[in-house]
Amino acid sequence: MIHNTNFDVMDSPLIAWDNLVAQGTLAASTSAAGFPVTGLQNGVTTDPWSPTAMPATVTLTLSVARFVSVLSFAAHNMGTQGVTVILERFVGSSWVAVFTYAPADDLPFMLSFPAVDAAQWRVRFTGANLFWVAVMSLALGLTIPGRVVPPHTPLHRVSEVELVGDSESGTGSFLQADFERMGGRAQINFSVQLNDFATGEEFEAFRQHFNRGRPFFIACFPTTFPQDMGYVWRGQRADSIVPAWQDAVFMSIGMGLSVYVR
Repeated sequence: MIHNTNFDVMDSPLIAWDNLVAQGTLAASTSAAGFPVTGLQNGVTTDPWSPTAMPATVTLTLSVARFVSVLSFAAHNMGTQGVTVILERFVGSSWVAVFTYAPADDLPFMLSFPAVDAAQWRVRFTGANLFWVAVMSLALGLTIPGRVVPPHTPLHRVSEVELVGDSESGTGSFLQADFERMGGRAQINFSVQLNDFATGEEFEAFRQHFNRGRPFFIACFPTTFPQDMGYVWRGQRADSIVPAWQDAVFMSIGMGLSVYVR
């Protein structure tokens, strides 16, 4: 789910990829043994941080002020545990709230807001119950001009199930279906793009990030279909992003994705 208060985004695809959490110094109010706050810096969904007392905080200190417009989470149990998330930035001599949200479930989510800058950021977690979270991202959103074009499967509906063994006998009788839940795969194609964007510095930085298999968050239709978002990375068999001319004016861009499934 994406919750968007940035009206510059509207329904164009929104990508949060340049994660500042991995680029600064993190400090947590408390950390449980075996659940260090540094686990939030590697993007891995199986390496969570967990506090030992509530409320809890994670503070990010950067060397210089940076603009941020998206806070994202994946691989967590904050919905189940009734946790409220409060993003704050340090302005002058005090902490100023930017966004407050209480997730209703444990699915990935993005919080999108007008860009603001700071050198220090803090996320406060309030509630009565302890929790864990593995992926936290603070980034300046990248908006892809235009739309995601069909055919398109919403990212929250791409989970796959693999059947294990035989589920029927040689005579056609049903026996038992054993299965293993898998992750998800998706192909996203964007509206054709002008050369200025497709070969510009901003998209080129993201293209290199994607081609190297690094993770990011994407919301396909932030306003009309907020559920259509996910924590994703380049699929193992997916091609690199290589913008190609469609005619004398426009270039095409697509991405083959692996999608985190809770």
